[in-house]
Amino acid sequence: VESYSCKMTGNDKKLYKLLNIDGETANDLQALSPSQQSFMTQTGSPVITGSGGFSVGQEQLYNTCSRKTLFYLVATLNASFFPDYDFSDAKSDEFSQEPSVQFVKKVIESNLMPADPQVYGGIQQQLWQTIDNEITLSECDIYRLS
Repeated sequence: VESYSCKMTGNDKKLYKLLNIDGETANDLQALSPSQQSFMTQTGSPVITGSGGFSVGQEQLYNTCSRKTLFYLVATLNASFFPDYDFSDAKSDEFSQEPSVQFVKKVIESNLMPADPQVYGGIQQQLWQTIDNEITLSECDIYRLS
């Protein structure tokens, strides 16, 4: 695993200006889509809630992110999938914030383990340790593009 950071290029600067064209600032909050997988059962299995989001009484709570975070999400997707896809028109409601790192790990493991339990079981601990060493999972916010 190799991690690095980059300065904004001309395309990134253009995208950043485009996202902030409405007179809004980088710190203005944008509503995110509710997480499709908001809760886990007591056994640790993911449960998909019908309406998404977290419920407190009758009220739905939705996450938000700053326009700057939205820019970073879009720019990361563009850099990762260039030249095949362009995510420049993605809006905040197309993203959701996942409830926790543990939840995401369980979802990933539920997909990888059935593929080859013997191989994944042998590398599982090393995989997560390597990822944690690079990005410190406990300090991460995880977003999903819907």
